[in-house]
Amino acid sequence: MNPLRLFWGWKPRKIECFRATNQSVKQLPILEKRKIQAEVLGPVFREMVEQVGSEKAASILKEAIRKAAIEEGKHFREKADASLSAMENLSLTLQLRGTPVLEKEIIKALDQYGLLQQKDDPITIYSQGMLQRLKLTYAKLAQWSLLLMDEPFSGLDDDGTAQMHTALIQWKSEGKAMCLVLHDEAIATKYGDRIFRLKNGEIQTV
Repeated sequence: MNPLRLFWGWKPRKIECFRATNQSVKQLPILEKRKIQAEVLGPVFREMVEQVGSEKAASILKEAIRKAAIEEGKHFREKADASLSAMENLSLTLQLRGTPVLEKEIIKALDQYGLLQQKDDPITIYSQGMLQRLKLTYAKLAQWSLLLMDEPFSGLDDDGTAQMHTALIQWKSEGKAMCLVLHDEAIATKYGDRIFRLKNGEIQTV
């Protein structure tokens, strides 16, 4: 759904102009796209305020932006899943996080986790174990103070399991906070300082 259709009925001519403009800027860099969209939305919003009042106009615009963000996120996910290599994926996500990393550092991390030979392959062809290694690579490169991991050992071979173990022990020794979701209580005991069990919909302290 194109959320701009929510505005039909206010000023069709202006909205149609915005829709055409929106179609023409799809391939522009994200910041340039946002600039163009803001320039067009400003007059539209002011017209809406005159028609229905500021509170109603703000509510409509907020909902339209929310839906647009969801749709754009889906589009980005589909495009990324279909075409981005491991190298591109790491570079882009680190930039979006605001912590860009030099290409040589990404290559070094990929090599450490056994993905150097597949760095230019699209991640859609990666096995589950390879995707786990890619997550490890990202966690190594990104700056974080809390890490959430769901079944981090799932799909890993012996080498991958050893690498995950080394990473978890290192991050724990550095005082970084981690929250791991595990089905194996023995593994949880090995790494966790505090362990909780979910049983029959209730959280229990182990």
